[in-house]
Amino acid sequence: MSSSKPAKHVNDDVNFDYKLWNQRKATFEDSLIRNLKSSISSGSVSIFVNYITDGVNELEALYSVLPGGSNGDESQLHRNKKLRTFFGEMCKTDVEGGFLVEFLVQIPVSNESIPQLANQYPLHIAIGAGAFTNVETLLNLPNTNANVLWKKQTPLMLLFKVTKAENFPLVMKLVYLLASKQADINIGDYTKHPLSVVCGLTTITDAQKHELLTLCFELFKCDVDSFFNGQARRDVTALLPDFVFATKRAEISLEMMKSLLLAGIEDMFIDELDEFIQTKTNTTNELAELLMLASSKGRSQGVEAILSKSANNAELIKQIDKLSKVLKTVCSKGYPQVLELFLLYISQPAVFNERPLALTCVQRLYRARTAELEECLGMLLVDPRVSIDLCDHLGRTALNFARQHEMNQEVFSIVDNEAKSLIRE
Repeated sequence: MSSSKPAKHVNDDVNFDYKLWNQRKATFEDSLIRNLKSSISSGSVSIFVNYITDGVNELEALYSVLPGGSNGDESQLHRNKKLRTFFGEMCKTDVEGGFLVEFLVQIPVSNESIPQLANQYPLHIAIGAGAFTNVETLLNLPNTNANVLWKKQTPLMLLFKVTKAENFPLVMKLVYLLASKQADINIGDYTKHPLSVVCGLTTITDAQKHELLTLCFELFKCDVDSFFNGQARRDVTALLPDFVFATKRAEISLEMMKSLLLAGIEDMFIDELDEFIQTKTNTTNELAELLMLASSKGRSQGVEAILSKSANNAELIKQIDKLSKVLKTVCSKGYPQVLELFLLYISQPAVFNERPLALTCVQRLYRARTAELEECLGMLLVDPRVSIDLCDHLGRTALNFARQHEMNQEVFSIVDNEAKSLIRE
């Protein structure tokens, strides 16, 4: 069967011609993108709307014939590589706002990264390209996240980095817009505070720096003391010795907490976690987000802090699918300290049996043997809550895979564990 075959579903029709389907999809995508580009060149938003609307309907029809009951699943459109890349390229060059808006009406990816463009987000793409009209269009959309992080920097941080004398008036306008979208000025790139970036710019005059800093202190809660050892205060004072500004405490937002985890500043994350929980009215989903991020990055101290404060949070524990995805990532990357914490704080067996975790460990060991992966597998084997016999969509268990690939050490460990389990019973 063709190597172009999509992810296989359990009920796939083995007679389905994936190669022909992919050819038809590729031909249609290329034609659609040519037409979209043509309508942009002609400046006709109405023609663009017709093309993108009809195109989405046609793609949904194509996806609906896939075996496995895709039925035009919206996520298929979201993952469409060619259309997402096309949208990313659109963001690089200023266009009439209607083109971006109408595309996003059909395929709402304004807050999603584009893998084919270095995993950048639309806002970062537009800012980096100096397409400030597009930035304004995106920021005026109601659901755009003004604090989304790419390469450890927010859109505001990136905007400061590309500020020049010639684009200064536009930058000032966008700073107002970002403030209206609750952009957080205290999230840096983990080397310096955004205000330190402004102070260090060589592309604008000191008078322009003064003007920009004045606006920032007016619009944002600029915390110049709590981050980067107070470097922002020293930088501002060195640049403008007579500049008077009030000291403000940064809001402990979800984005701020994420940035601390990404930076590996776990002690500060732990210090701020109580305040974050107390000041948020609906923290269950946000705690789940932080737990997933901390786990995927192997931040064991952060994981323990979250689990110790939320192990009795019934709503969080109910999110079995999310937690099991986290555990699969933990087992795949080989984070035994994190896995141990999940086993310690979460008692519900369902969390550990939504996915075949032992199989994940064995598969990763086959690719690259590490002591950490061996330790993860060992913990799963001895914990009575974890079912070792769970299989993937191909019907393979951890033991099946180990035998198939002559992984004698793992075969012995699994069989030995099964024997001991029978004795205990």
